[in-house]
Amino acid sequence: MRIKMDMEHPVIRILNRFADLLILNFIFVFSCLPVLTVGAAWTALYSVTLRMMRGEEPYIIRSYFKAMKDNMRQATLLWLFVLFMGIVLWLDFQSGTRDKTVTRILLGIVCIFGVIINIYAFPLMARFENTIKNILSNALLVEIQHFPVTLAVLAITVLPPVITFLSNTLTYYGIPFWGFLGFSLTAYANSWFFHRIFEQYEIKD
Repeated sequence: MRIKMDMEHPVIRILNRFADLLILNFIFVFSCLPVLTVGAAWTALYSVTLRMMRGEEPYIIRSYFKAMKDNMRQATLLWLFVLFMGIVLWLDFQSGTRDKTVTRILLGIVCIFGVIINIYAFPLMARFENTIKNILSNALLVEIQHFPVTLAVLAITVLPPVITFLSNTLTYYGIPFWGFLGFSLTAYANSWFFHRIFEQYEIKD
């Protein structure tokens, strides 16, 4: 006796999506191993999850690496800027100087740009063609206009990693979670919000 599978059945669709996110997470982690490619990998990750939210069914691996290739230059420049600011801030902390004014200014800059970039800039780059300057400008604009959504996305992005390192037990179970599913699941959840925002507003060129 043959059992006919209904591919549109909710359970089957959930399992298929789960498999897609597993594959997506693996290739994301793999492509982040050279630290310089993190920005392009992050953009490609959102490119795929945003397409999922639009009702498209992309070929995961092909779509991911195409998006990564298309956005490599811009995303890498943006990521290098974030990395540079982080290194400067860390070196300033390591210097042990008494005057903390510079440190506070740098910390403020890093926090502002970090929030903008990690919440909206890379997804905007994944969805729209634009200059880095306009991407940052649009990210700040959308972040302010949709502040409640920004808080929700920030919680989805930040709280799980923080919880992962609260104890040795949580870290023990959390590391495999991030290795198998955590990054793609986070991007997928955030893309639910991003898709609705991006559909409502025409981002300026």
